Amino acid sequence: MKKIILFLFALILIINIVNAQQKDVAYIVRASQNSDFINVLTDLSLTYDIIQSSQVSTTNLSEYGMILIG
Repeated sequence: MKKIILFLFALILIINIVNAQQKDVAYIVRASQNSDFINVLTDLSLTYDIIQSSQVSTTNLSEYGMILIG
């Protein structure tokens, strides 16, 4: 699990640098969000929106620098 969190950290950092003008993360969930991912995003001071999978078709995902599917 720690490797996943470290990988997520590195990926978010790279994407955040490239897409500095966009919102940080769209976190798409089916039922409930993973608190580990939420903690990492918060620790990195990233802005994120939690989007239910049923709302994906009505969400403009181009506003986000990264899309996290959990």
